[in-house]
Amino acid sequence: MVRELEGATARTRLTLVVDLRGDEEAAEAAASRAAGLAVAALREGSEVLLATAEAGGPRLGRVASGLQVSRRLARATADGPPAATPSGGPTWMVGTAGR
Repeated sequence: MVRELEGATARTRLTLVVDLRGDEEAAEAAASRAAGLAVAALREGSEVLLATAEAGGPRLGRVASGLQVSRRLARATADGPPAATPSGGPTWMVGTAGR
């Protein structure tokens, strides 16, 4: 993913859709993968949007640091589908097996 962003002249917006529905262990692994992707993209200078499900419902929001990524993923739940994503820029789906 990071190589896809290398050499870009304009700031890239990456949307990560994190779906934690399914097995709890697989959800933990998916959250970890999403965190790694988000932090790598931020280091490369990309804008990162996270689409998750939270206790209050689906949420889509920008994260600007590893700390914000960690906090958002800690609040993410497996109670429903993640938020809908905007068009434009690459979108990566991260989830449990079969999602």
